[in-house]
Amino acid sequence: MSVDPALILEGLSVGYVEVFGEKDVEKFCFQCKGKNYLVDDQYCMNPECKCNEVVLTFIESRSEEDGSSSTFVIRLKLQNNEYQIIDRSRYSKNELLSIVDFFIVNNKDCITLINDRYQEMKEKGREILFKNKEKSQPKGETAIKIGRNDPCPCGSGRKYKKCCGK
Repeated sequence: MSVDPALILEGLSVGYVEVFGEKDVEKFCFQCKGKNYLVDDQYCMNPECKCNEVVLTFIESRSEEDGSSSTFVIRLKLQNNEYQIIDRSRYSKNELLSIVDFFIVNNKDCITLINDRYQEMKEKGREILFKNKEKSQPKGETAIKIGRNDPCPCGSGRKYKKCCGK
């Protein structure tokens, strides 16, 4: 899927699955108190933003006969695993807290994966913005050539050869 550069610049959350597909999705499934959950992770892709957060939507799978599911949403700070409830839906606060705490404590590999995905999403955002800049630059003699040792035009602060020039 192609992400609109305007969404990236606005800092709106974009689902990892929408950008990279369903790789490692099984790692985001867990069981707590006899109920099955799937966690959908969304990230800010703006490389200039230093939010260091992920929005997690917890989806409770119900019986196949029922066919319904319930969700709640949190914002998780990656540096210290503190979180803020955004939408708790039908869940009591204590029930929600126990599910999230269970997920964080019992899924350390998943928390590491979320940190890695945060970096992937920022890098993909940088790539999309850079490609968008290239498309909007004039062609021919008026186009500005970027030298390998020049600062990268994506704004990362790194040299072009170490960033988007790879």
